[in-house]
Amino acid sequence: MPLLRPLKSFIYIPLLFILFSACSKSENTEVRSALKVLALVRDMCHNDSFPKNDSILNTPLKVLSRENMDSCLAVAYFCQGEIRQHNYYILRAIDSYLLAEKFAGADSMLHFRINLRLAQLYRLKMRSDMDSLYIGNAGRLLNSIRKPSVHVEFLHEKALYYTKKNDLAKVYSTLRNALSIIDVGNEMKADLYKHLSQAYLSNNSVDSVLFFADRGLELCTQPKLRNELLILKGQGFAVADKKDSVDKYIFPNIYSVDRSLRIKAFRQVSEMYNRLGMISQSYQYLKDYTLALDTLIADRREELMEKIHGVHEYNIQRDRANKAEMQAASSQLMFSKFVLGALVLIMILSVLLHHYRSHKRKLTERLRMETCLKMEETIKRRDVEISLARKQEELKQKEIEKLNKSIDYFRQLNNVTLPVIMRRQNAQGALHLSDDDWNIITGNTDACFDMFTARLKELCPQLTEDDIRFCCLVKMELSMSTLSEIYHIAKASISRRKMRLKEKMGIENTSFDEFIIDF
Repeated sequence: MPLLRPLKSFIYIPLLFILFSACSKSENTEVRSALKVLALVRDMCHNDSFPKNDSILNTPLKVLSRENMDSCLAVAYFCQGEIRQHNYYILRAIDSYLLAEKFAGADSMLHFRINLRLAQLYRLKMRSDMDSLYIGNAGRLLNSIRKPSVHVEFLHEKALYYTKKNDLAKVYSTLRNALSIIDVGNEMKADLYKHLSQAYLSNNSVDSVLFFADRGLELCTQPKLRNELLILKGQGFAVADKKDSVDKYIFPNIYSVDRSLRIKAFRQVSEMYNRLGMISQSYQYLKDYTLALDTLIADRREELMEKIHGVHEYNIQRDRANKAEMQAASSQLMFSKFVLGALVLIMILSVLLHHYRSHKRKLTERLRMETCLKMEETIKRRDVEISLARKQEELKQKEIEKLNKSIDYFRQLNNVTLPVIMRRQNAQGALHLSDDDWNIITGNTDACFDMFTARLKELCPQLTEDDIRFCCLVKMELSMSTLSEIYHIAKASISRRKMRLKEKMGIENTSFDEFIIDF
């Protein structure tokens, strides 16, 4: 047995320590790495520099899901949805946003952004019913969000919703409401002016197009947005058939804007020259329009093919990652089996050692328990006896204190009251008490016996004032002879009066004197 104890210490404890330490370090490292990657991807999405695909989030999603970190998991799915939306994987992006909404909990800001993104995707799919649903959900969430920039973002998205429905009146009012919010930056206001100018351009309201484009140019500092506003201003002049202004605003900036805006500008310039009867120039810009449109279509086709190949590559990489995970899981399973076998062996040795030592320990414990039980019974019995003796002593002490207190009360009452009574004794020994004397007697009785007269009246309201006075004299324990001298009657009459008062007060099972003295 002395050899088994060190063997257990040298095998069991180090193995457990190594196992738990390795598992704990591995889990902490994985979580930190996952959070670091998530923070990097979130910053990239915030700065509009999206990764090529969402495979970068595969490991963080698995780690965060395993650790039940719902808030971080919601952010990861939201970033995955933004990457897929940027790459026009619409259905997969919708799935990611719905998963983000599932884990978002009480994060109203994240719920708001998820609903806006879903509205954008369903707008691309031309599902106006779902677009309206998610725009409405985002609007209801605004009540719990106090950021002006968020309200402007919502109104801007709502204006795009009305633009898709070709409801220009609501587009104008929505964008104007966004501009009325005070705490909004100049760049955001310039972007809103740009959208207002585009909305009025679709309605050929030249003055409004020029007005809002100029307002945006006053606030804008970003080169790209400034070029877009200049092109919009030139498009307004093209609608008004002002060739010189078109040359001034469109042509110097035509290749500094997106191809979609460039295509619209070429078309409007072509239409302007056609209205002015300058057919050759109109034909030239129509060719530019067609060439730009064909280029855009070709780029989109190439982009679509790249995405198809990207999906294929993504599936191949995902299969490789799954195989690698399966191999890692298999290795981990083998290690777990080895550790489990070692633990089982150690447990068997521990059980044998415990069984070997248990018999002797049980005998020792049984003897010790019997001894302890006997000692406890003896101590309990002595404690009960001591407790009873203390209670009896306390009761005796209380009775003595009560008796002493009663004697003190009697002495105090008699010392105060008897001189009053004796002063009224005449030469023949007769006593004549006045009302003042009776008031002194009743007052002293109340002072010494806790408002005796008031308690007596409460107990028996039908007692007369003379009855109360008589009870006070009895409470003072005056003798029958003293009472007969006070009332000038025989002792037998005093006894009969006590009997009448006993019946009047309903006293039973005790004498009148004992009741009054104990009351």
